[in-house]
Amino acid sequence: MCRLLLMFLLCNITYTVAAKGGDTLEVDSLSPSIKIEEIFELPNLDTLINAAMEFSPALKGMEAQVGRNDAEVKIRKREWSNRVFTDLGGAYSNNYSVLTVASGETGGYESIALGSGNALRAGVMARISLFDVIGRNQLIERAKAEKEMSEYDLLVAQQDLKALVTQLYTELVLGKKLVEINTHTFHTLSAQLEMAEKEFRQGEIDITELARVTEIKSKAEVALEQTKANYENLYHQLEILVGRELLTFL
Repeated sequence: MCRLLLMFLLCNITYTVAAKGGDTLEVDSLSPSIKIEEIFELPNLDTLINAAMEFSPALKGMEAQVGRNDAEVKIRKREWSNRVFTDLGGAYSNNYSVLTVASGETGGYESIALGSGNALRAGVMARISLFDVIGRNQLIERAKAEKEMSEYDLLVAQQDLKALVTQLYTELVLGKKLVEINTHTFHTLSAQLEMAEKEFRQGEIDITELARVTEIKSKAEVALEQTKANYENLYHQLEILVGRELLTFL
């Protein structure tokens, strides 16, 4: 009866690790070599999504491409003026005429001055490429299509990033719970192994039973380390996506 009571108490041993914001995680303190520093309070999901959208170098590059294509549309609309050629010409003249005629009475010659006049001529000629007249609209439509395609590519990339952050966040929440569960299981089995070793020394159990308990505890330790490594990996992946430590959001 006393042994059953002791086992019940061991299964409910708790320890507390302070987390940022006042949250605590319950585990026991039988094995100080096990570190739980991977367990952090997580920021709000929407906050992380917005941070990832703002930080993402890929999205910034795609936004720049949209801006480039928008400028290309404006250039195409004005491009015709770059190949319009104009010629401006003008001429000015001042005419004065002198006419010499024979005089019937004197037998000599007389000069008769005629009137003079000023003349001004001016002309403008414009030349434009026939292709700019026929193909201009097609060039503009193509530029608009490229801009629209880049906008859709940006939208898809934004959605993919949101989905990735959400997936990592969900896996991170699950990973934290698994670390908590496996930590409690490991410490409980550690207590059971200590009891089994004591009973073995007292001759109450044989080596086979001790080996069985040792194996169970070892498997629990492996499972704990695996879940901790997975959690840490997910945690750092999320930090890479948002461009800063998650703790700075708290």
